Amino acid sequence: SKEDNTKADEKVKKDSIKLKVYEKDQLIRTLKFKTPEKAGFHRVYWNLDQRGVQNPTRKISKDSKEAAGMMVRPGKYRLVMELGENSDTTEIEVLADPRLETNPTAQEEIFSAREDLTNYKQLAADAVEQLVESKSTTEELLKKLKKQDKDAFEANIESSEEMIKSIDSVLALYLGKEDKRQ
Repeated sequence: SKEDNTKADEKVKKDSIKLKVYEKDQLIRTLKFKTPEKAGFHRVYWNLDQRGVQNPTRKISKDSKEAAGMMVRPGKYRLVMELGENSDTTEIEVLADPRLETNPTAQEEIFSAREDLTNYKQLAADAVEQLVESKSTTEELLKKLKKQDKDAFEANIESSEEMIKSIDSVLALYLGKEDKRQ
C-alpha cells in the first residue's frame, strides 16, 4: 500500500550510511554519513586514518562522532559500507608514499611511538573525565548542603569546597588554568 511505502522511505532516510574499516579482523574506524536526499552516485571519504581518542576537556561530552586518529600502516584493509540492512564489502591495499625514501624499520618505530602517544592521551582523557565527574558530584552535594542547613553542615561545606579547589588544581595540571572569559 501507499502508506507502507511512505513508512519504508522514512526509515531509509533516517538511517545513516556507515563505512567500517577493518585491519585483518579488527575494526579500526567507523565513519557515519547522512543518507543523501536524492538517488544517484555519491562519494564518501576515508582519510586513511584509524580511530583516535577525544581530547581531555572540562566538559563531559556525549559526542557520538568518532575522533580521527593517526594514519594507518601500509597494508591490506577491508571496507564495509552499510545502509540499514544492506551492506557491501571490498578490500583495498594502502601503499607507502612512493615519493618518500623510507626505511621500513624506522617507519614501524614511528608508528609504535605514535600508538604509545595515543594511549597516553587516552589515559589523560580518562583521568580528566573522572576528575570532572567527581567535581560535578561534589558541587551537587555542596548545593544540597547549603540549601538544607548551612550552619549544621558547615564542616561538610568547607571540606566540599576544599575538595573542589583540589580537583581544580589537578585539572589545571592537565588542561592549564581555567580562564573565565573563555
